[in-house]
Amino acid sequence: MADIPWVLAVGITETMARRLEDAQASQRDFRLLETNDPNEAISILRDLAPRVVVIGLDMRNASPLAIADYIEFRMPEVRVIYEMGLRHNFADGSIFSHSHNAHALVTPAMASGDLGAMVAHHALSRAA
Repeated sequence: MADIPWVLAVGITETMARRLEDAQASQRDFRLLETNDPNEAISILRDLAPRVVVIGLDMRNASPLAIADYIEFRMPEVRVIYEMGLRHNFADGSIFSHSHNAHALVTPAMASGDLGAMVAHHALSRAA
């Protein structure tokens, strides 16, 4: 499984977590690790160097943009996919101005197959 890229999900909703788990189980194009703890996320980033990080914009115990900034400066090749939130949804697309490694903004209502295809595409792509 050394060739299968890691995807880290940080602070995502339960709905998004279930859809990512379903997508990973059916497609097997990526390995998924989830956490709600920002310190654990930083540790995972250092240890595993995932290709994609899915960040929930309504993360409760940390700033999603602070984690994205860490990724942008320490690991610029890592692609970030944001999960829209209720408080912070960036539906106007401004997240792409705030986060230069943002590659997508998705809703938790996105179908598992579509979400899996998007995550796998970014996980299997080389740095832009």
